[in-house]
Amino acid sequence: NLPEKLDTVELEDGLIYKINDGGFVPPGWTVSGQDIFLPPSTIIDDATATITLPNSGSDRLLEGDAYVPEVESTITQDQERNLSELRRQMAVVTGQKTVLAVKIVVSDGAYGFDPSYLECKVFGTTNGSADNCNDSYHLTNGYSECSYGKLQLTKAAARTGSGNVSSISNGVVTVTLPTTSTTAGDGTVRNAVTSALNSAFGSATSLADHLMYCLPPNTMNGIAYAYINSWNSVYSNNWCNNVSVQLHEIGHNLNLAHSNEGTQTYADQSGMMGYSYNNESTPRMCFNAAKNFQLGWYSDKTRVMTPNTATVEEACFAGDLYGTAFYGDG
Repeated sequence: NLPEKLDTVELEDGLIYKINDGGFVPPGWTVSGQDIFLPPSTIIDDATATITLPNSGSDRLLEGDAYVPEVESTITQDQERNLSELRRQMAVVTGQKTVLAVKIVVSDGAYGFDPSYLECKVFGTTNGSADNCNDSYHLTNGYSECSYGKLQLTKAAARTGSGNVSSISNGVVTVTLPTTSTTAGDGTVRNAVTSALNSAFGSATSLADHLMYCLPPNTMNGIAYAYINSWNSVYSNNWCNNVSVQLHEIGHNLNLAHSNEGTQTYADQSGMMGYSYNNESTPRMCFNAAKNFQLGWYSDKTRVMTPNTATVEEACFAGDLYGTAFYGDG
């Protein structure tokens, strides 16, 4: 199984490399989306989709690592508590975002379902029509219902493909890698897919806000993974069809971490950032209260109380409390 977190570097062309264990990772790189400069002695290995950073010498002085002056903090404990609360709400995720589902074919295997089936499982339509798809809960209506219409995931625009990359139709594209096999591993296959999309369309990352890579079986360990605050999620074969996995991994793209129970990772079963389930259209649920607060979907009916403040209005609340299930009732 994959560890909960990996240190990775994404280059300008969208290729993503795992930082080799033992390599030096500057503190500034722990922030997702941080712009960095690779030192000259960095080693990039495309065969294993890994990157090795220098661990000594002047090359260690990378952006975000050094030359940050220390200043005396003048923030009170109450102010720091309020700032910490705000930092948890890292992004308000509303509006419209596009999704492209990618069927991947390699020399010795393929994602095991046709493009129209993948379209049904992600978007709830087959060849553009909902009449031909019987999937009652999927990625797009899941996020629409959970956000009460505030976040809409739509299909990537149609584009004409070339070579081993099909045209984009109804939010789905097929990428064929005739010289790559499952034994190369998910990292190498993932970057080969991104390179093929770059060649066919100019830029993979410009095709949609979220690209879902559906790998052939036996390409990766585990069932799926995604990058925090990013565009890419990766799935092992049939797990690309399962709504709990879809909402979970796109949730990572939207900056959500796992929902744990005590010391056990994933163990919170009250929302989609806990366990994933091997069912295509169930369970029909959303996210827990902490994740809903972070996403900001119910902010117009949310109130943050700060104990021990100067006024009763700031420290106390008197009134009825309603669960998120009643948000749409007015």
